[in-house]
Amino acid sequence: AILIHASKPTIVKHRIVSGDSHQLLRVDEEDVENLTLAEEEAFFTLASKAMDDVDIVIFSDYAKGVFSKNIAQKFIAEAKKKNKKVFADVKPHNKEYFIGVDLVSPNEEEAAQIAGANGKIRDIGPHLARYFGADVAVTQGSDGISVFRRDGSAHHISGKKIKVFDVSGAGDTVIAVLALGVASGLDLEAAAHLANNAGAIVVQKPGTATLSAEELAASLRHEQTVEELGIVPKVWGYEKWI
Repeated sequence: AILIHASKPTIVKHRIVSGDSHQLLRVDEEDVENLTLAEEEAFFTLASKAMDDVDIVIFSDYAKGVFSKNIAQKFIAEAKKKNKKVFADVKPHNKEYFIGVDLVSPNEEEAAQIAGANGKIRDIGPHLARYFGADVAVTQGSDGISVFRRDGSAHHISGKKIKVFDVSGAGDTVIAVLALGVASGLDLEAAAHLANNAGAIVVQKPGTATLSAEELAASLRHEQTVEELGIVPKVWGYEKWI
């Protein structure tokens, strides 16, 4: 389902990094003009066929000219017709394109921009849920992920104390693992717990890193701290068995 465009260049991102792989700046070569109506129709025909083989559709909006309100709403309607869930990582100035999806996953800064207000995430999250008519998972870096349901309930998953190397692509990892978790039968809060662990893994790697199932499984196995382990009573004192 890849649309070959006659005139648009493939976007190239040049990352300028220092010796320790710390990114200093990025220079992009791109054309972000929207597709024509005929090109949108060709794209829709290709991608809508691919919907038949998936459980969840993810919109990853980079504001590079792929999405217009017309094509986004057309995809949402098609997904609902085929009983597919739709998750979206949206750019704030395109927010109206994605009203009606099942879940949006902005970061903390994007959430505030979408809401048009500064404040606590606990106040912004419910506003986004009402605006989109969707569940919301707000990523907050080392502070974790906050989930806000359409029914008004909220749940926070705490972050991990880690050394962040590179945040490139972390949002993509989070929404992908959220979708994978929900498609596998987990509730949203459990899926967000998985996604929180996944995000913590990839930000410790340089560049737009990938995540393996083994890494995610290992992070879940090693979550318990010594303080959380059960105490084995003895005649005197106690031991903690690990």
